Amino acid sequence: MADLNFMGPTKQNKVTFEVSALYNFFCSLSCINQDLDGLTGWIPKMKAEMPGKLLDDCRFYSHPALQMYDPTFNNMKDFLRYLESIEPGKIIERDLDSLEKKYRHYIEDEDFPSRDDLMTDRKLYREVLEKLYCCKGHDVEDDLIEKEFDKFGDIESYKRELINFIRTMWDYYFEEEWKREVSHVQSSAEAFASLDFGNKTTNDIVKQIIERDEIPDIIQESIDKGLEVIFIPSPHIGPYLLLISEDETMVRIMTKTRIPEGAVYRSIVMERSELLMQLNGLSDDTRLQILRMTSEEEAVTTQKVMDKLKLSQSSASRHLIQLTALGFLSARPEDRVKRYKINRNKTDSVFKLFNDFLKV
Repeated sequence: MADLNFMGPTKQNKVTFEVSALYNFFCSLSCINQDLDGLTGWIPKMKAEMPGKLLDDCRFYSHPALQMYDPTFNNMKDFLRYLESIEPGKIIERDLDSLEKKYRHYIEDEDFPSRDDLMTDRKLYREVLEKLYCCKGHDVEDDLIEKEFDKFGDIESYKRELINFIRTMWDYYFEEEWKREVSHVQSSAEAFASLDFGNKTTNDIVKQIIERDEIPDIIQESIDKGLEVIFIPSPHIGPYLLLISEDETMVRIMTKTRIPEGAVYRSIVMERSELLMQLNGLSDDTRLQILRMTSEEEAVTTQKVMDKLKLSQSSASRHLIQLTALGFLSARPEDRVKRYKINRNKTDSVFKLFNDFLKV
């Protein structure tokens, strides 16, 4: 018989929704840095307009900019004023804090080197970043690693250029776009907040919000810690998710701007945008073949997709990532291999979305 003295209460998480111009700004910078299919049209448009040097700066400064942000700042002017007031060494300290956190997460069996050694030993710094690239499945970017290390030699210039980058991206690229999209983002957050989740568990609520059968591991870890989960709608992220910040009490996750089923709100503009995103995801012959494969078999792996469709690993992975992000596939690791299964509830929901859209 179970001893009730040792059975603790179920851990409860609070799930809320937030509108944030600055978190949207950082999310959009991250999207610009990604080579992903299915991102909304503003991202490729910006990438096409931005000078090459600014694109390189985006890869270099986006993450440090986010590391310095504090949600107590309500607008960009206050945030920039704060950055200008602090010592350059504080920015370097935050960069190294972030690097150490990633290193300890991905490389659990090795000690993180001392910060003095990292800042003075180019070879050691390269080794640390190369290990992280490898663990995350990314290609090593030599020029980026060299630039990362060189910042330690002139932290005053690093701070000045970081601030100039943020100001340029906000003033010339993002501010007007945010003014166009903010009403849709607000409507989406209000629509999510209007949902009645009843007695659903946090996991079930999150699955409903992200429209997936499985919660990504990195988000599941935050839920398991009992953190408050705050969803922030983004008009630029497409079908993907971005865990944009986490502390001891909460985790913030960027998700697509949409009006969820069951909400008391309706927006024809967002319904059309959502339908276009789903149909664009299905408008590729390779992705349709992958869906057919997964409908005929219990599960498929990346290797199986590569073999059957004669695809490279990068191409197969790219298509599987997008289909998973859209919710058409569920991904689950088994025996160190990711297995993909079709999500028939999602395919049914696309037909429903199409029919609902026509009932204007």
